[in-house]
Amino acid sequence: MDVAMDIGGQGMFYKGTAEIPRGFNSPTSFALDITLAHWSHPYGRGLGYQVHQLLEDRFTAKGIYQPLRNGEGVISLASGRLLLRGKVLDGGQELDGEWFFDGKRGGGFRIARKGYLFP
Repeated sequence: MDVAMDIGGQGMFYKGTAEIPRGFNSPTSFALDITLAHWSHPYGRGLGYQVHQLLEDRFTAKGIYQPLRNGEGVISLASGRLLLRGKVLDGGQELDGEWFFDGKRGGGFRIARKGYLFP
């Protein structure tokens, strides 16, 4: 699956891939593999800079997906410091929402079928 993260509308921040064993509409939690590559530099020394210090130019890790209520779910990465929380779309094949770092909103993200975001 394709992954894109932006910094609050300032453009794409990280892009990458995710390997998931089943759809995001799963009623149970599952582990997933995610790889993110740095795409653009964050402005200033704000939250984007802090995230880049943690993820660096390339970030590969296992994460945990947890389904929430109302067709939403959350992915926990980097020992829970980075959370991707979003709405499940396209029959469980997409997750679209906001990312948070140490509890602070950082921007938007989208996970979609391979080739959908980056042909």
